[in-house]
Amino acid sequence: MVLVLCAGCGTSLVKVEGEILLDGKPLPGASVMFVPQAGGRPASGKSDVASKFHLTTTNPNDGVAPGQYSISVVALDEKKIKPVAKGDPQLSESELYPSLIPARYNSFNTSGLNADVSAEQPRVKLELNSAP
Repeated sequence: MVLVLCAGCGTSLVKVEGEILLDGKPLPGASVMFVPQAGGRPASGKSDVASKFHLTTTNPNDGVAPGQYSISVVALDEKKIKPVAKGDPQLSESELYPSLIPARYNSFNTSGLNADVSAEQPRVKLELNSAP
């Protein structure tokens, strides 16, 4: 006999549509991570050219379980990413991967970004500020 346990099984996922703004302007190419405050599976997404994103928990754009989430955002300036070659002097992470947003948004512990996701509230608007 095989017994399979699945945490969160039976919980319907909410298809979340979000938008990310930096100083009121679209922020395309940003990666978002939604981490459940009560524990469980995180979800992620990436903003498109219109700054919209959809969340994925297991399958593309399947959504997230209802609940409260802490959020992190990473937005790298891909045009300025430095390739690392043998013999290059040591560069800091911020020199190798320049960010378009303040570092505080890179961690759900320091971002100050939270969302309460429910079937009644499937839209999330993340408003970031470039001021330190």
